[in-house]
Amino acid sequence: MKRQPDLFAPDNQPAAPITVRALKIDAGPKTGRLSPAQQRFNRLLARVEALTGQIEATRQAVDAHRPRQARELAELEQRHGALMQRMALWLDERLRAKGLTAAQKRMATEILISLSEALAVQGDAQMQALHDRHSPDDLDAKQGASVQGMKDMLEEVLGKPLDAAGEADDLEALLHAAMKEMDEQAQAAHAQREAQQAARRSRKAKTARQQQAEQQQTDAQSALRTLFRRLASALHPDRETDPQERERKSALMAEANAAYRRRDLTALLTLQLRVEQAEPGARAWPRTRSPP
Repeated sequence: MKRQPDLFAPDNQPAAPITVRALKIDAGPKTGRLSPAQQRFNRLLARVEALTGQIEATRQAVDAHRPRQARELAELEQRHGALMQRMALWLDERLRAKGLTAAQKRMATEILISLSEALAVQGDAQMQALHDRHSPDDLDAKQGASVQGMKDMLEEVLGKPLDAAGEADDLEALLHAAMKEMDEQAQAAHAQREAQQAARRSRKAKTARQQQAEQQQTDAQSALRTLFRRLASALHPDRETDPQERERKSALMAEANAAYRRRDLTALLTLQLRVEQAEPGARAWPRTRSPP
């Protein structure tokens, strides 16, 4: 009989039996005996060969029993479906007769709906008609609500709406759309991780000279801000009551603003010297107040 495909073999092809006899070590012509390590290797090969034979025997036994088991299972499923159908039809007939209490009718209707629904989803048109006659919601409405519930759950998990191709009540199209979105999100997350790792590697790869240059630039920017703030405090024109002095400081303040916008530290230092020379014995910014 035809061998069943090996699920663990490439492309589901039957696995070739493992041949280990060719690996067995024979005694050499000089010594006529094997070393302890060679003897142990041959014993391990013998165990591998025995286990390989057991695996092959088990596979053949499974292959021999699988068709019969499949036929028996199919027959049982058919009998089960037929019994469910008979029960549903009997309940439908009994519900049309008299003698049942309200509770009994309610219980019988629930059982009938459950049985007919299970058969209707397998393509039984008679059971679908029976289900729709007794259920407050027809089968199509139930399936639509089920698909919508699944869609809402998937959209909540994914964090975005799903655009499923096909009919609105097509569960297969919905699942395909969800799987596609999950794959895209996984690829985006992987790309983001790769970018972050590349950025970290780039930061680690900076030379000592680059780090020194960056530190010098940071220090220069800090010195520029500090000097500008001190000049702005010393040259603020609103603090002068003399009109001529206010006009002079306004002009100097305009120069300081222009130099700061250009990030020109040299111009600010030159302006500091001019201010100190114009006011001998004074600083270009307020003195630090001594503690009491």
